[in-house]
Amino acid sequence: MTRCEPNLARIRFCQLLSSVAVFKPPIPAYVLRRYDLHEGASATPVELTRLTSLAALPLLLERIIGALTDQLGYPDDAAKDVAIGISEVVQNSFDHNPAIESFLAMQVYGSGDRRFLEIAIGDAGQGIRATLVGTLPIPTSRTTSWRSSDRSSAA
Repeated sequence: MTRCEPNLARIRFCQLLSSVAVFKPPIPAYVLRRYDLHEGASATPVELTRLTSLAALPLLLERIIGALTDQLGYPDDAAKDVAIGISEVVQNSFDHNPAIESFLAMQVYGSGDRRFLEIAIGDAGQGIRATLVGTLPIPTSRTTSWRSSDRSSAA
């Protein structure tokens, strides 16, 4: 067992990402089950969370606003602004590929004046470049610029 396995198991990383990732070598099942009873008991404002549809988003946004105001002392308006940004990113993920899942985590680092909030949002979609290939003229080399692509098509 590596040193990171218990940390991955504690945040249920392997269980939550099992639909989009294969772990080699596999983490033993007893390690994964060891932390099931502790789900939701973390001091982290929002633990790693899997969203399989937009239906779960309103409840998650309520949790985020509560964590920001109650745990971290953010003013209500600032917490709602953060939630709106998160909502836009997650909705965008589902708008572009409704068959995929999204993942979100929110954690606080540091203390006092050096404290900061980190939010991670991801999905298993095809990526920005692959999504845009059929929509925009993508340069084929580092020397090709967007403008030269535009000029050559106009000629």
